[in-house]
Amino acid sequence: MAICLFLLFALALVVMLHFKSIRKSARRANTDTVTGALNSSGFVTYGQKYLSASPSSYSMVALELQNYSQILQTFGTKNCELVLDHVYRTLKANLSNVEPVARIYNGTFCLLLKNQDELQIRNRLARIQAAVNQFNQNRQVPYLLKLTFGIYIPTDGCSSLTQMQESVIALVHAQDTSDFRFYKEDSENSPSRKWELIQQMDQSLKSGDFQVYLQPKIRLSDQRIVGAEALIRWRHPQRGVLAPEMFLPLLEEYHLVSKLDLYLFETICQYLASWIKKGWTPCPISFNLSKESLTSESFIHHCENICKVHHVEPNLIEFELREAFLAEQPKKLYALAKQVHDYGFRCALDNFGRSHIPVHMLRQISVDTVKLDRSFFSSENNSRSNRFLVESILKFTTQMKISVVAEGIDNASQIQYLQQAGCEQVQGFYYFRPMPVEEFQKTVYQDGNLRYINQDGSQLATQQVSVSGSDTDIVMFSLLTKDDKMLLSAAFSPLLEGQTTVTNVMSMLRHSELIHENDRSEFFALLVRCAKESGWVSNTLRFYTSKGRYEWLEVRMHKEIALSSSDMIISGTLVNMAGFSHEVDRWKEKANRDALTGLYNRAHFEAASTELLTSGNLSSSAILFVDIDDFKKVNDTLGHVIGDDVIRCIAKRILGTFRHTDIVARYGGDEFVVFVNEISRTDLYKRLQQLCDGFRFPYRNDSIEYPISGSIGAAMFPDDGRDYLELLDHADAALYAAKQEGKNRFVFYRPGMEGSIQE
Repeated sequence: MAICLFLLFALALVVMLHFKSIRKSARRANTDTVTGALNSSGFVTYGQKYLSASPSSYSMVALELQNYSQILQTFGTKNCELVLDHVYRTLKANLSNVEPVARIYNGTFCLLLKNQDELQIRNRLARIQAAVNQFNQNRQVPYLLKLTFGIYIPTDGCSSLTQMQESVIALVHAQDTSDFRFYKEDSENSPSRKWELIQQMDQSLKSGDFQVYLQPKIRLSDQRIVGAEALIRWRHPQRGVLAPEMFLPLLEEYHLVSKLDLYLFETICQYLASWIKKGWTPCPISFNLSKESLTSESFIHHCENICKVHHVEPNLIEFELREAFLAEQPKKLYALAKQVHDYGFRCALDNFGRSHIPVHMLRQISVDTVKLDRSFFSSENNSRSNRFLVESILKFTTQMKISVVAEGIDNASQIQYLQQAGCEQVQGFYYFRPMPVEEFQKTVYQDGNLRYINQDGSQLATQQVSVSGSDTDIVMFSLLTKDDKMLLSAAFSPLLEGQTTVTNVMSMLRHSELIHENDRSEFFALLVRCAKESGWVSNTLRFYTSKGRYEWLEVRMHKEIALSSSDMIISGTLVNMAGFSHEVDRWKEKANRDALTGLYNRAHFEAASTELLTSGNLSSSAILFVDIDDFKKVNDTLGHVIGDDVIRCIAKRILGTFRHTDIVARYGGDEFVVFVNEISRTDLYKRLQQLCDGFRFPYRNDSIEYPISGSIGAAMFPDDGRDYLELLDHADAALYAAKQEGKNRFVFYRPGMEGSIQE
């Protein structure tokens, strides 16, 4: 009997300890580890019991510690946790035993108040606000802890704590200046409605409810569609089409907008890839980056990877950076613009001039395009001073070789003015509204080419091209003052009626439309300066060109012969900076490329690598030497045509392994070189392993399959050398060692390898 009692006692003790352990685990699972308050899960569990028992007695309150981020950054995690504990203890002291409180996350708390009178709730919460700041009574310099409250007073016997919690958390983060924010059930923008959007976002991304719209950009010189801006619309399954202003601020508030930016970017890449696959001319696309994406260190890198997956060249995509960000954090924007260019993307400054005109900053930030804000062209800004401002910006950007797009253009008078002012591109309702991609493809493409359009927006065939003027991008002239005659190398304007010798030239320059009326005085002032000074003088002015519009031309002139003030010969040039610079850039790029593979050539690699190594900005980089193993056999067995194709195949595999910030070049024959920018030895090891794995796949061409492999030598900067020639020699020595070790492998340089080559 005693044994039985002992066993029963032991069993009861085990059961009791077991249930005690379960209760302890349950408490731990429902408790906030920082403050000891309930956590979100515990609040739902315990709070629902109180609410269900007496739904007409309770109100839900969320409070947000507004200083939370500042306290965390300024005083550190430990002190921030002490502040959170202080707030919790103050709340607990001001609540009854039947009013549960929980810390949901960061500086956000939720509680149930056994009260539904709005005035009484305000008074109680005001007392809590005062109690939280009680510690400031004896401080010489008070540090106020500001609390914002969201309050949900249930109606019609609402007893869903989850619904109430979602509503008050959304409400406490709302863009509202009041400290006490009461939930209104019938509001379209109520917190619960907003919270529904937040919850629906992921499902809408998966279901394709977010739809991309494209608005074409028109080049005024030839009325051709030359690009588009991507915009986003949300086709909500219950609420219909939502404009961006209805959901973007909310996604920014909840730090979800970067996810949408990446979705938009990948969708753009998919469309570009499909156009390229069809053999169509790809249409460059721009889109506006959110502040969250702008400040993300990894966003641009993710975009680069997406481009690689879809085989889309990054220079087809332009990121639009907001002008406001330039004023807030100029240094970060300078760095961001550089990063965008380093990865091969284009960069635009959006909303330029909306709130201020940071023209001087354009000298420091590297952008390809400036988008003039629509406010410049609204009816209330139709003044002489505003037009002078626009023309000054156009002149300045032309000199800096920055493209300009005028936004929000919706009437013919604006188009006429911008043509006169020498603006390059426009975007707005006058030509096209934003449209779904399917409609965009039908509208802007004809036979795979981007269309030309009429002044009224109707479309022309792609063959109908205006005079290109490429042969008149540089015009030389001589002005004979005694004879009042000008000799021109080309009749660059229809107003010259084909003449290259113009008589009565001074009268013609003063009274014809050849020089824009606002620039004529500056042209004649330039002539006066030229007569007085001995060197070259220059300015950028608008001339009516063969493209049927005013364009900004750089005028450079000098006094060649001066027998007297009335008998001079002034020689000079008119240079279309836009056309000329684009042509120069194209030929420079062509000169830097290998004709067979499209990679950079040896000369460019040497120059670019040397510049990087001498910049003083590198911490850890590398030069790689890559050689195709036994390439002679390929030419001997398959012929030189297939041999060239193998070279191209190898080039693609190398290019696909490295980043846009790295420099990949064909060194000559079957040898390649790579400058890997800012990489650790560990990360480079992984890249080289990836490249060797890629080499193991055979070359295939229809019925031909041929095994290929490559050997690689690597030299690290600064450990293995500090200048270009030293690093290249050491990478070559490591390559030789890789060959000796059996080929199709990579070897890092080690001191003494040079001797093995000499032997």
